[in-house]
Amino acid sequence: MSDEESAGLSEDPEELDEIVEKIFNNMEKPEAYFIIYNDDNDTILENFEKGFLIINMGKYGLREYDKVRIEVKPGEGSALTIDRTIPGGLPKNNYVDLG
Repeated sequence: MSDEESAGLSEDPEELDEIVEKIFNNMEKPEAYFIIYNDDNDTILENFEKGFLIINMGKYGLREYDKVRIEVKPGEGSALTIDRTIPGGLPKNNYVDLG
């Protein structure tokens, strides 16, 4: 987990392009960041806040039509599970907004 300041981002980055460009300076190294937009400087995602979970697979990248499952497990309560398929025709070193 990272905060905006340590990642070299503006206080509340709104654009995914800005986040990806600033925090992934080594595309070969796998990394993950969770950044909360419009936050109140705590580590809890609350109403009216927006979370960015950004995962760089590094040299272990995914191919077209690979299936991806991401689980976000909170301290208590149930996990948030996201299942997606990597779209065909995705250019190399690009990203997918899972929305």
